[in-house]
Amino acid sequence: MYTRATGARPQVQLLVRVAVAGLPAPVTVCRHDGVGGTAETASGNESYPLPARDRPLPPDLLTDVAGPVLEFLMAAKDLTDFVVWAQDIHLGREHPGWWGRFRPVLPQGTGPLEAAAFAAAVKHDTRLVELLTARVENEQADENRYNDFLIEIQRLRPSIRPRHPIVRPVS
Repeated sequence: MYTRATGARPQVQLLVRVAVAGLPAPVTVCRHDGVGGTAETASGNESYPLPARDRPLPPDLLTDVAGPVLEFLMAAKDLTDFVVWAQDIHLGREHPGWWGRFRPVLPQGTGPLEAAAFAAAVKHDTRLVELLTARVENEQADENRYNDFLIEIQRLRPSIRPRHPIVRPVS
C-alpha cells in the first residue's frame, strides 16, 4: 500500500509489484526486474481513506485486495512461472502490456521481457536468457534503455552479447 496526502485527509492507494529477488544492486538508472501497477478494482476506488491507527481497514479496501491484487501477487509460483507470466503480460490478451484488471502493467514496452530475462538468469538458464535478451534486442527501440538492460543482464550472465550491430529505426 502507498499513502498519499490529498487535501486534509491522507489516502491509501494499492500499488502492487512482483520482482525477482536475489539480484545485486542495480548499476543503471532504470533496471526492470519486476512488474506491477494498480488494478481496476471491483469497488472502482483508486484510493481509500486512511483510517486512524485504532480503526480497522475499510471493507472495500480488503475486498479489492482479495480480488485482483491477490490474483496478481499469486500469478507466478516460482521463477519458471514468472518467466512465462511476464511474457504473457508483454503480449497481453486484450492489449499489449495489460494483464487481467491491471491496465497497464508497468513497466510498459519490453519491461516484462526484461524482468523475465532476470528471472531466467537467477534460474541459471543461460539459453532462456539468450532468447529473452534477443527478444528485448528486437523489440526495444530505445538504444539507451537496451544498453542499460544489457549492462545489467551481463552482470548476471557475462557471456550474453548482442547478436549483431544494432540498427534501430529513427523515431
